[in-house]
Amino acid sequence: MAAAAAAAPPMPHLDRAASPGRRRRMSRSSNFSVHMSPFPLDQPGSDNETERTCLTDVGLANLARGCRRLEKLSLACYIGDPGLIAIGEGCKLLSNLNLRFVEGTTDEGLIALLKNCGQSLVSLGVATCAWMTDASLHAVGSHCPNLEILSLESDHTKNEGVISVAKGCRLLKTLKLQCIGAGDEALEAIGSYCSFLESLSLNNFERFTDRSLSSIANGCKHLTDLILNDCHLLTDRSLEFVARSCKKLARLKINGCQNMETAALEHIGLTVYDLPSCESSGLLELSLIYCPRIRDSAFMEVGRGCSLLRVSDAGLAAIAEGCPLRKLNLCGCQLITDNGLTAIARGCPDLVFLDISVLRLIGDMALAEIGEGCLQLKDIALSHCPEVTDVGLGHLVRGCLLLQSCQIVYCRRVSSTGVATIVSSCPKLKRLLVEEWKVSERTRRRAGPVLSFLCTGL
Repeated sequence: MAAAAAAAPPMPHLDRAASPGRRRRMSRSSNFSVHMSPFPLDQPGSDNETERTCLTDVGLANLARGCRRLEKLSLACYIGDPGLIAIGEGCKLLSNLNLRFVEGTTDEGLIALLKNCGQSLVSLGVATCAWMTDASLHAVGSHCPNLEILSLESDHTKNEGVISVAKGCRLLKTLKLQCIGAGDEALEAIGSYCSFLESLSLNNFERFTDRSLSSIANGCKHLTDLILNDCHLLTDRSLEFVARSCKKLARLKINGCQNMETAALEHIGLTVYDLPSCESSGLLELSLIYCPRIRDSAFMEVGRGCSLLRVSDAGLAAIAEGCPLRKLNLCGCQLITDNGLTAIARGCPDLVFLDISVLRLIGDMALAEIGEGCLQLKDIALSHCPEVTDVGLGHLVRGCLLLQSCQIVYCRRVSSTGVATIVSSCPKLKRLLVEEWKVSERTRRRAGPVLSFLCTGL
């Protein structure tokens, strides 16, 4: 193992309560996880029960003999077939196996492992392992009937391998595939046999079309998460099938599917809108990256149908970076704070319409940023914003001299002073909606024609 030879493996942690010079002994009956990688950065996130080390086949065989209750194993190093075979023979309770950048082994090693502990496997991930072919996937389908999570990135697997997995692993709930050699036949099998599927991620598929996604939509009624990355042959028809059949869809991410147009998202919004609320409440998360043919009407239908879709500061920051917006309606997006609006103010200088009503977390800082960055603003609505004060309005109108319409009802910290500031600072103002009791006599005389009062007597 080149990386291991270049740098000595870390010294084992010593039990401070033990005598000097004695190693800590691992219990043969203990349940724990092992991560082996020559790359310091290629390690699991945060798992206090994960042992991180770097071993050869001999060390891996010793580990298998001494830790027969091993449940989780993550390998990212040079390991040969004998190491994997030893794990299969010694760790019959293995439930989670992750292989990434594993060199030195072949299909033979993985097949032998799966024959011995495939029954206990619940999660399997294989990525960037150039040796893997359909033979390994045939073994997955034959020996892993309880598999629920499968993540596969392979350049050499074909339709036959994925079909074997679909037929043999019918309890799959999460499936992530990046198989350049697979196409419609493989995904049609997923739709036919994996009826419990909840999360599906399809990446860099160059050979599958609307036909296979239709099969998945018809067969996978429990689908909640769908990710489509660089699936160039998909069109609007794909999402029409999904919208009609997958009533539980909550998270949709589309990246680089250039043939999808506005109708794709319209199907999602329209279908959800026509369903009873007890059947579907629509999307919770929507991510669109490099989808140049999707237009405004799509978002209007999504917004109308997906009542629980939420936008946060992170979403606004992403919008501000790549979208030269002129109109933005954020009414009721209660996760947004001053930080999100600051990103919009700095990234969308051509904004002419902004609705930030019922944003209970925003305050004067957001208005100051808008006043400084959105000099073309003509129409703003900021009703029901309890943290906005007269000071914030002063900063807003100092820069937004083109303002023609403003709504500021039910802003409890705005007084007659703030109303007067708007009237005196905006020479092009045509309409100001405000509570009547907040308008002084002087302001009424000065700007009577532009004032509109909220009717509170009904």
